[in-house]
Amino acid sequence: MKKFYPVLASALLAISRQGWREKRGVFALQKLGIILLAWMLIGLSSCGGNSPSDPPDPPDPPGPPPIVYETGSGTPDPDWTGGDIYNPDQLAKFALLANGGDDFSGAGRTVTLKANLDLSVHYGETYNSGKGWVPIGGWEDDSLPFAGTFDGDGKTIKGLYINSDAEAVGLFGWIDEGGAVQNLKLTGVNVTGGNSVGGVAGSNDGAITDCTASGNVTADGDYVGGIAGYNIGASSRIENCSSSCIVSAGDECAGGIAGDNTDATAAVRDCYVSGNVSGPAQSIGGVVGQNTNGGQVERCYISGSVINTGRMASGILDTNQLSGSAVKNCVALCSEINGGEIVNRVARYDNVSGLANNYGRSPVNTGDDPLIMLANGYPYTPSGANVALDGLDGADGADVTAGNYSTQTWWTTTGNWSAGGEWDFTGTWEWSSTKNLPILRNAGGQ
Repeated sequence: MKKFYPVLASALLAISRQGWREKRGVFALQKLGIILLAWMLIGLSSCGGNSPSDPPDPPDPPGPPPIVYETGSGTPDPDWTGGDIYNPDQLAKFALLANGGDDFSGAGRTVTLKANLDLSVHYGETYNSGKGWVPIGGWEDDSLPFAGTFDGDGKTIKGLYINSDAEAVGLFGWIDEGGAVQNLKLTGVNVTGGNSVGGVAGSNDGAITDCTASGNVTADGDYVGGIAGYNIGASSRIENCSSSCIVSAGDECAGGIAGDNTDATAAVRDCYVSGNVSGPAQSIGGVVGQNTNGGQVERCYISGSVINTGRMASGILDTNQLSGSAVKNCVALCSEINGGEIVNRVARYDNVSGLANNYGRSPVNTGDDPLIMLANGYPYTPSGANVALDGLDGADGADVTAGNYSTQTWWTTTGNWSAGGEWDFTGTWEWSSTKNLPILRNAGGQ
C-alpha cells in the first residue's frame, strides 16, 4: 500500500499537467487533478498511514525462546557419580546408582537438574527392552528407596515413558522418609504400571513440592495419581503441585494428585487438578482417591472431570475414612462427576466429621454450564434434606457459582474458609486472568 500512493500521486499529477488538451474542459480537469492529489495527501496523513518519510512500523515483540532439550546418547554416563545433571545419560546413571543401593542421603548430596531433558529420544519406548525409563529408587526392590534430595531447579523433563506391570512406577519409584523431589516439571508423560503408579513417583514417603505433571498415567492395579500413586507415611506430603494428567485406574484408588493418602500426618495441600480421572476402580476422586488413617487434604481444587464406570466417584476425594482424616477448604469445580453407584460433589462421608469448609460447583444438571452429576446413569442433585451431605461441612459441600469462583475476591475472602485455612495469594497462589482461577506461583500454570 505504501508503494501505491506515490504511483497514484504521479499519475494524477501527469493527468493534471497534460490536461487532456484535445478535449473540452481542460482547465476543469487540471483543477480536478490538483484537488485529488491534495485530498490523497491529506487523507494519508489523517488516517495514520505512513508517508514515504515516516519510519516503518515497529516489529512485533519476540515471543519466548523455544525450550532447548538435551537428548543424550542412550548410554548411562559411566563417569557420573553425583551432583549436577546436564543430560539424560547422567539421569540414567543416577537411576542405576539409586537402584544399586546408593540412597543418596546425607549432607551435600543434593542432585540438581541443570538442563531440560527429553527422554523420548533414547530412553523411551525402545529402552529397557521396551519397558522404557527405569524409575529412580525402589525399582523392583522396595528396600532401596531414594532418600536424598532431587532439585529440578525449575527445569522440564519431557517424554517420560514407562510400560511395566511392576510396583512403584514413575520418574522415581519410591521416595523414602526424608527424601525430597522439588521444583520439577514433567510434560508428555506416558506411564503405565501395576500398583502404585504416578508421574513424579510411584510411592512417596517423603516430600514432593512445587512439581507439575502433564500426560497420561495408568495403573492396571491399585493406587494411581498424576503426581504420586501412594502417599504414605509419617512424613509424606505433596504440596504446591499441579496435574493436568489423564489418570486411569484399573482396580482401587485413583486421584488427580494421589491415589491414596494414608497416615496421621500424610498430607496433600495447595494442589490443583485440571485433568480427568477415570476407570472402573473402587474409589475415584478428583484430587485423592482415598484418604484414611488421619490423612489431610487441604486447599485443593479440581476443574477436570471424575468418571467411575465401577462404583464410587467424588469431586475432591472418594473415601474419607477413620478418625482424624480431614478434607478442608477444598473446591470441586468438576465439569462432570459420574459414578456407577455413588457420587458426591466433595467426598464420600464415611467420616463426615472430617469435612469442613468445602465447596462444589453449582448449578447441577440444569441451567447455564452446569456440573453434570450422575449416579448409575441417573441425575443426582445435592439436597439440603440431608445435613451429612449438603452444606460447607457436608459430603457435597456448599454451592459456589461461576460468578464467585471465577473472581479472585471470592478466593481471598477470609470468611469463606476455616480459621488458618485461608488460601495464600502472597506466597503460594496467584491469579490467572486467562483461566480465571488460581494457579501456583512456583509450580507453573497448566
